[in-house]
Amino acid sequence: MQAISRLRMGHALLGALLLLLALAITIETLQHEPIQQQAVLGPTFFPLLISAALTLNGVALIFKALRGQIDDNEWLELQFLPVLVILGGLTASFFLLETAGWVICSAITFTVTASAFGERRQGINVSVGLIIGVLSFYIFNNLLGLSLPGGWIIDNYFSN
Repeated sequence: MQAISRLRMGHALLGALLLLLALAITIETLQHEPIQQQAVLGPTFFPLLISAALTLNGVALIFKALRGQIDDNEWLELQFLPVLVILGGLTASFFLLETAGWVICSAITFTVTASAFGERRQGINVSVGLIIGVLSFYIFNNLLGLSLPGGWIIDNYFSN
């Protein structure tokens, strides 16, 4: 099979996967009971916005593939090791979220992702991850009134 044919098929397949993901997000979002609140943007706004963006990208990729408007230089080579490292960090954070809490899991996720992209200054990676975790925890829990898991550090040392 020629390289350009594989690229067209890859674009079409990726577009179809984006459309399936958008459909799954939309269905899952619309199945939840609406929360009675006085906010301007409800809890379904951002998932539906993401779903719309995925739909537009999926349609654009499929359209490009069908029209043959694909340049051989457009397709990036996938490097599996960074993807697996990031997936491992996300999986660890998923399983540790309730016990370690949002702040620690944010630091883990940021550090692992930065390392996968080639950043070797681990002290800076951990520091930035902790800062992002603390700021997002404060914003969600104190300003937005939502509840992120605090974990053992926040629950034992910073709770009222």
